[in-house]
Amino acid sequence: MLLFAFCLSGCSKSKKEEQEQQVFSKEAVAIPLSPAFPGEVSGMADSYSMPGYLWLLQDSDNPAELLTVSHDGKQGNHVHINGVSNRDWEDMAIGNGPESGKKYIYIEDAGDNFLAFNTYYIYRFAEPEIGVTEVSDADKIGFVYDDGLHHNTEAILFDNSSNNIILVTKESPAQIFTLHYPYNLYGINTAVKSGVLKLSGITGAALSPNGQELLLRTYQTIYYWQKTGGGSIEAMLQDTVLESIPSNEPQGESITFRNDNGGFFTLSENAGLPVQLNLYFFPRK
Repeated sequence: MLLFAFCLSGCSKSKKEEQEQQVFSKEAVAIPLSPAFPGEVSGMADSYSMPGYLWLLQDSDNPAELLTVSHDGKQGNHVHINGVSNRDWEDMAIGNGPESGKKYIYIEDAGDNFLAFNTYYIYRFAEPEIGVTEVSDADKIGFVYDDGLHHNTEAILFDNSSNNIILVTKESPAQIFTLHYPYNLYGINTAVKSGVLKLSGITGAALSPNGQELLLRTYQTIYYWQKTGGGSIEAMLQDTVLESIPSNEPQGESITFRNDNGGFFTLSENAGLPVQLNLYFFPRK
């Protein structure tokens, strides 16, 4: 009987501990979008220059532009990015840049479904202010992978502590590559392999505003990490996943923390289906 009681106590404690590790609600708030909302959004980031709005981008065969949508689902203006092309934009991040005190957008043009491209690109420019409809001064950061291979990459993270760009490939298993700062804007940079994950099919990534928490997503699941010390993002990705959150979306590729760190947003492509797209918000518990 004592052994049985001890087992029950241990089981209860285990369940309690498991509950306490749930950082985010698994019941997302669904925010319906207009039926005319673009169906190929592959990356997003919460805006600092326009609080309450998200920056969005679409992937290949779409214009070189950013879209905007409010946190409550209202579609806003487009911002055209002059002098660049959208070969296969897959993700974006916001972080430090050349001018201190400004936020910069980093667009990852490194999708490569057919492993056909020799050089990949990151586009960087200061985050547009309210009312701006075009950008004409984007930096072009070209790079190759240090293993000499082609990779299909749909996830980018920007490390404000080092100014390094971290790329996570979609392949199985997912590989981590780092573009070390400073970048050469007049030549080709090399993304250095910095880890391998036990996960595959990574379609998006997000780093919390304080740089201490990290999300990766696939079509079906969102994975959460938290720093336990002062290590790098690459080291954090080698730690144990703290939480796995199911994602019920047609073709989920976009994810970002809200800038007040109160939770995170996700958005899916429509996968060519006649479906109602929702912006989802997962609040912190």
